[in-house]
Amino acid sequence: MSQVVRDFYNRNPSYEWERLSRPYTHLEYVTTMHLVGKYFPKSGAVVDIGSGPGRYSIEMLKRGYKVTLVDLSEALLEIAEREIAARGLRAEGIFRGDACNLGFLDDAQFDAAFLMGPMYHLIRREDRMKALGELRRVMKPGGVAVVAYLNSWGILRSLLTENPTYYESKEMIFALTREFINKSRPGGGFTEAYFTIPPEATAELQEAAFIILSYAGAESYASGCIEPLARMSQENPVAYENVLETASALSEEPPWRDSTEHVHFVVRK
Repeated sequence: MSQVVRDFYNRNPSYEWERLSRPYTHLEYVTTMHLVGKYFPKSGAVVDIGSGPGRYSIEMLKRGYKVTLVDLSEALLEIAEREIAARGLRAEGIFRGDACNLGFLDDAQFDAAFLMGPMYHLIRREDRMKALGELRRVMKPGGVAVVAYLNSWGILRSLLTENPTYYESKEMIFALTREFINKSRPGGGFTEAYFTIPPEATAELQEAAFIILSYAGAESYASGCIEPLARMSQENPVAYENVLETASALSEEPPWRDSTEHVHFVVRK
C-alpha cells in the first residue's frame, strides 16, 4: 500500500478514532457488529487487518476474543494501543504492516478476521488479490471474515448531499456506476482510493477461493442520510436507536445491500 495512504492516516489519526462515533457513521459500526454476532464464532482468535485506531478490536476484546491488530499507520496504532490499555484490555499483538504481506503472521492462525480498510486503498487488482490471498492464508479452515469495499453505487447517491459539485460533470456521474479510482489531491479531501461495485467485488472474492456467505450494505436504508440522522440523534433519540437497530438488521436485504457507501462481504475459507 502506498506511502500516500499511510501519510493520509498519520496526519489526523484522531479523526479516524472519532469517525465511527458520529451519528451517521456509527451505523456502519452497528451493522458490522450485527454481522459479527450473526456469522462469527462465539470465541477464538481474530485478526483485524486495517484495524485503524482499534474500534472493532476493542469491542472484540470486550467480548472475550483474542485479537491481533495490523495497520499501515503507526499513528493509528498508537491510539489503538493507548485505548486498549485504558480499558484494561490486552491484545495478542499489534503490528504495523501491509495487508499485502502478512509474513509476520502464521498460516491458519485465526478463527475469524476483519479486512476493513485495506481494500479501499489497493488500486491495483493484483494488490487486492495479494491481500485476499494473505487473508485466506492466515485464516483457519472454516474461518469467517468480513471484507469491506467502497461501493460506487452507494457513493453516487450519498454525494447528492455530501458533495453536489460532483454532479456538475456527467462524465463523473457515469464513472460512479462502475469501478472508479479516486486520486489523492494536494490540499485536502480523501486520499487515493478504489471504489468498486458488488458484482466486481464478488468476482474478486470468488477468484480468491472464498465462499461468500452473505453481503450487507453497511448504511442500509439510511444510506446518504447524514444530516437527518444527526438531527434525529439529538431531537428524537428513541427513533435514532430504532434506526440503528432496524437498519443493521435489514442490511443484507437486496434493496439496501447494493446501494450503500460501504459494502461488507461475509466470507468463509
